[in-house]
Amino acid sequence: MEARYLKVWLEAGLDSIRIPKDEAYLGEVVPELESLKQKIDEVFEDYLGSILDPRLRQHLPHQLWQEATK
Repeated sequence: MEARYLKVWLEAGLDSIRIPKDEAYLGEVVPELESLKQKIDEVFEDYLGSILDPRLRQHLPHQLWQEATK
């Protein structure tokens, strides 16, 4: 569960994150966190789909995740 938890935040671009110690809590939060990340990524893709510059399109999701996790 810890690895899945870290994977979500790593894909979102965070360099460091605190890991909850409670395994039961991780078991509850990880599936929900993965689902939310997938939905957020889909929304980002919908909005970024109209951007034609591939370099900009690749760079923006990282910036959006940085803003979303502040």
